[in-house]
Amino acid sequence: MFQPTNFTLTNVFLATKEQALQDAHKFLKQVTGFVTVNRIDNTVKTGSAFFFCNSFHLLTAAHVVQDASSISVTFPDHGIFNATVIRSDTRLDLALLHMTELEGQMHSLPYLKLAPECPPGTIAFCAGFYQSRLHCTEGIVTNSDDPHTIVVSNLSDNGTSGGPSTGRLFRNLLGVIREDFGTTHHRTPLIPALDVDHFLRADPNGPQMEVFRL
Repeated sequence: MFQPTNFTLTNVFLATKEQALQDAHKFLKQVTGFVTVNRIDNTVKTGSAFFFCNSFHLLTAAHVVQDASSISVTFPDHGIFNATVIRSDTRLDLALLHMTELEGQMHSLPYLKLAPECPPGTIAFCAGFYQSRLHCTEGIVTNSDDPHTIVVSNLSDNGTSGGPSTGRLFRNLLGVIREDFGTTHHRTPLIPALDVDHFLRADPNGPQMEVFRL
């Protein structure tokens, strides 16, 4: 259970676009889970969540888990686990989850770290679950007038709210997917990593996100 999966990544500076996208998918599959939410009105909502530290805490979008009566998180290589909402901020649209059965345990899986800068032109990979399958797409960060939103353009596949968006080195979190995107959409709004950091630091006793360094 939750043993690291061996995988090899291409040298990021030598990889073609196709290789980079394949590598992003392989890496983000290790950190991203499929969230199923049973809501108090008896409807079901799905989304994504991801590891940001070496405990079994996950980040997602707050609207994904809003009005939840129960939550489960599926990692395709590891199984299905119950989760609870530890804290939620509807203004920032961020929520902190914990995998209930793994209280107090640590893992040796990869996890994402804070990327403090995300200028326009940055290559971004977005990962999310669509119909229970992980999809990963590549885009470019564009200008945004909203300091609480990063916009990624030129995406051409499906994804799900709450999933991570990383830079070319895969482990550096640029933001959290705010909305789903599909083949007819070419602009994906993200919750910036700096807002993620602010959200986590609001509880100094909770898990924090490390800063990504080369």
